Amino acid sequence: VAVAASPWNDGAIVASGWYLKTPSGKKITIGNAANIPTQGGFNQESLIALEPGEKLIITTGRSPLGVSFRENICSGYLEQFQDFAPPLDTECPLASYEIWDRNLVGDSECSSFSFSVNRCVAPQGAIPADISLECRVFAQNDLTYNGCVALHQNDRLFFAGAWRFFAGENTELWPNVGGLIRLYDAHGKLVDSFVY
Repeated sequence: VAVAASPWNDGAIVASGWYLKTPSGKKITIGNAANIPTQGGFNQESLIALEPGEKLIITTGRSPLGVSFRENICSGYLEQFQDFAPPLDTECPLASYEIWDRNLVGDSECSSFSFSVNRCVAPQGAIPADISLECRVFAQNDLTYNGCVALHQNDRLFFAGAWRFFAGENTELWPNVGGLIRLYDAHGKLVDSFVY
């Protein structure tokens, strides 16, 4: 299920505390999420605040990352070792652009290597033996999810316009036969309903 904030809203809408009622009557409360998640580390959670035009994707099961989170331009790296439904966008910054930030553009072997690396794919075990130490460090540290975040979290277009909330349920919330889903705000006021 996806919920979108109107692009004409004046500001952010806090969705944490809102809840859905499934066709079976089950209540799913939207909790908090990591604004900038860390892979393999502690994730501080905060309120889910949808900026104008942002969407919230609500998934039945548990998060492969272990936490609900806000998507960013580096999130595609998370798809390399985990499966998300729906899949995360894999539009991470190109490795061939990242070498500029590390002043490695004059290193021809590193430049050639950077063009061989696919977007959002950490080059695990595929780093050539003949590249420079600086380039090897760049590949191992920067061409990863956490490395990408460290390089880009202050970029103006860092966030990707979506949040992921995982309900942590073991059984499917949205039966294939269809039904009515209702969305309520934290005060119990009906915000929207939709038939699928």
